[in-house]
Amino acid sequence: MFAYVVWDGRHRTLTLVRDRLGIKPLFYQLAGDGTLFASEPKAILAHPDTRPVVELDGLRELFTFSGTPGHAVWAGMHELLPGHTLTIGPSGLRHRRYWSLPDQLHTDNADAAVESVRVLLEDAVAGQLVADVPLKATTPALSVPTTPLNSSTRFASCSTSPATRSSASSTTTHSTPHASTPPRPARAAMERALDTATWLDHYQPTLRY
Repeated sequence: MFAYVVWDGRHRTLTLVRDRLGIKPLFYQLAGDGTLFASEPKAILAHPDTRPVVELDGLRELFTFSGTPGHAVWAGMHELLPGHTLTIGPSGLRHRRYWSLPDQLHTDNADAAVESVRVLLEDAVAGQLVADVPLKATTPALSVPTTPLNSSTRFASCSTSPATRSSASSTTTHSTPHASTPPRPARAAMERALDTATWLDHYQPTLRY
């Protein structure tokens, strides 16, 4: 994810760029002879040239929870659309879309689709576990079980010993984490992966495409 702004002093243009899916927010507002931008509206509202005014369109956004792309609750404020750039210069404002999700025909059968989802899920979880510092020296590798797990055996299945996993899955009756339980961020990611894998195992015969 990313959101950045580039000032071109030679052409006197300001270019705002937001990541493809809009994970990183980027708000902007024209004020006086300049442009204010920030990742949060409150940073823009802290400038003396702005006023915290909510007009009718902003009230609609608040009360309907619509979250219209490109709009902000505050009057005069806008949010840069995902996958877009905005160039502001002497000639005015110019929006440009640099990326969009391609529309492709789904041709996989049920088995191939489930396998693709499983591979993508495992890759996404593994990527989210990457950190600047080690999460924990004894964090076990993620292993998705082939049989559905309930909440009472979820923590026990993450043991580093295969024998411990086998015995714990059949004997554990409570969900209290033991000493080898991974730290909270890794444990949460593992729970989501196990829940999704269990859902796929349970509903795979009923999937229709």
